[in-house]
Amino acid sequence: MAQERLFTRDPGQIRLLVVDLMFTLLLAKAHERRSMVCDVYRQIGKLSDTVQDQDIWLAIQRRRNALEPLKDDDNYWRLVNQQVLEELLVGRALQYANTRGRDIHDCILTDPSHYTVCHWLMQVLAQASKNGMRVVIGSNQRVASANHLLNHFFTDSHFSAVYTSEMLGVRKPHAMFWENILQREGIPAHEARHIGNSVRSDMGSVNAGVRAILLDPTHEHRYHSTDPKNSDSPADYRRLAQLLKAGSVRAATNATELRQLLGLNSH
Repeated sequence: MAQERLFTRDPGQIRLLVVDLMFTLLLAKAHERRSMVCDVYRQIGKLSDTVQDQDIWLAIQRRRNALEPLKDDDNYWRLVNQQVLEELLVGRALQYANTRGRDIHDCILTDPSHYTVCHWLMQVLAQASKNGMRVVIGSNQRVASANHLLNHFFTDSHFSAVYTSEMLGVRKPHAMFWENILQREGIPAHEARHIGNSVRSDMGSVNAGVRAILLDPTHEHRYHSTDPKNSDSPADYRRLAQLLKAGSVRAATNATELRQLLGLNSH
């Protein structure tokens, strides 16, 4: 991972908001992200009833930590899912895991029935747009799948642009993801903010000099904890604690806190 930049320049006016799509703007319906992902694994992977959510989630994290990020986000997650199924599906053929790995990826990234809109975030983004901020989507996925979900949930164009890892040729958390967006938007890093939910991916914006805002409305991330049972990765959370202390990352759990971080009034 690229070395994090020092934030010595005054942040100044915020002119650009780059907003993550999955599990930030779109939230898992009725339950948290982990439960939804595990439900999809259980349904498509035909996992035994003896396999617990914790078993699935920890297997996902082990495979993510072992697999180097790929330029192609689809193949990355297909391989992660495949390897998780190979670990959990004792006695099943590898081809089954390969096929189901792709099916799991496609289901999570294309099926709108799993999601609901984070309405309070949309209200804040609408206010930010009225205040002159440019609001764009920045997501690790295919153009077609991002547009499919956006067209399903939004009848009008709520965003000035949609940037995906497929379009940019690089995925978060690589600094070039944000650098490419800044170049296309013509806005310097210190006048941009990235809003996302992923400690590992979205907080990578600091590597491009873009301050990040971690959204955690359900307190799912427990970003103060280094307990593996509560964290995607203890190392990620220790790094996040450093970024929070340095001020390059801030955290918000509701609309009021996010408005304050963006310099918006409460109305």
